[in-house]
Amino acid sequence: MNKKEEEKGIGSVAFLIVIASIQAILFLFLLLVYIRTSYRRSMVGITLDQKKAYIQQTVDNLVQDLDDLHDALPKEQAEKLFRQSIDQHYYGENSYIWVKKVLNYEGGDNYAVTLMHPRDKSMEGKYLSTNEKLSGIFHNKEELDGILRDGQVFTKIVFRNEAGEEVDEKIIYSKLYKPYDWVISMDLDVEDIKKDVHFMDKTIQKINYRILFFLGGIFTFVIVSLNLVLFYRSRRKYVSRIQELSEENAMDELTGAKSRKAGKRILEHSYNRYKTIGVNAKILMMDVDYFKSYNDRYGHSFGDQCLQHLVKVIQETVRSSDDVIRWGGDEFLCVLYDLNDLYAEKVCNKICEAVASHPIKHGEEELNMTVSIGYSGFHENDEDAEEVVKRADRALYDAKYHGRNQAMMYDEENDIYRER
Repeated sequence: MNKKEEEKGIGSVAFLIVIASIQAILFLFLLLVYIRTSYRRSMVGITLDQKKAYIQQTVDNLVQDLDDLHDALPKEQAEKLFRQSIDQHYYGENSYIWVKKVLNYEGGDNYAVTLMHPRDKSMEGKYLSTNEKLSGIFHNKEELDGILRDGQVFTKIVFRNEAGEEVDEKIIYSKLYKPYDWVISMDLDVEDIKKDVHFMDKTIQKINYRILFFLGGIFTFVIVSLNLVLFYRSRRKYVSRIQELSEENAMDELTGAKSRKAGKRILEHSYNRYKTIGVNAKILMMDVDYFKSYNDRYGHSFGDQCLQHLVKVIQETVRSSDDVIRWGGDEFLCVLYDLNDLYAEKVCNKICEAVASHPIKHGEEELNMTVSIGYSGFHENDEDAEEVVKRADRALYDAKYHGRNQAMMYDEENDIYRER
């Protein structure tokens, strides 16, 4: 091969490398576009499923609370407290709770009447019909058929302008409380979800452009491929290690409760949720009364059994959606989600009663344990999640000071503690 042919061969190889590089960059560009499109679709679906689960859990919790009130109080008093509860809660700018009473399960005109509507009081007392269309569909009939069939139902309403174009879409979850013939409903605005995803999509788009600009500086397909291989291998190892550490740190080995590290993440998430959408949680700090005496008298092994027994009783008393955390020694935190003061007080008393009524055996001897509880919720001026823990801890100290085996809530207005 002469020099001219050699140069021609080198030029051909260089040309092929350039073509391969351009093809690689074009492929990556198209891949990024595809990923962005797929991401947007999946995020809309994932976010919608999360929001639907949230409104379903919220309504189901309200029905459970109403059932507790129904068992404990006369109907008028239970209804009054329930109304106060939904009036005081904020569920977001475009989401709210409303209640209707079914008068005729066969449907028709005046089959139901709106009892509670915190967002629009003028709706209260309005009679409803299954023969009436809303945005082109018989929504009331669809809802009634669903609750008669399953006791609960998701429905959808699409609002259109005069030109027939879709302008808004709402998804509604409704559940029947048969003792009162009430249908409790909550909605979510799909347009809000799309706006949130659109904002995230813009952020992803900016990131994609930066990645593309970076890849434009890579001239060979081999280098691009090598970097991608190294990146994905490193990422897999990183994700695997993170999962290992997460599994190691998530649970307390002795009691089966969440670990303190996991608890800090849970508290931070609850605090951010409160700051972002205004949904509060109640934080309970508790420990075993006279726990040191159990260790001194029966040994540390039995003390460990006491802690295991305590966690089991607490987990059986609170909801499965609540979190029980071992904070240290015989101190435990419990995070109760979406509860106001009235229901938090009730749960605290249930825990105290459950622990006291479930003795633990030591040989032939049955020992009665008790716990003291201090609790509080997040405040508007809290700068971090630690502040609610400090308030709950001070309330716990006060519960012990006043005799133990009881729960006390931190008084937000007077900076004192009230016996609950």
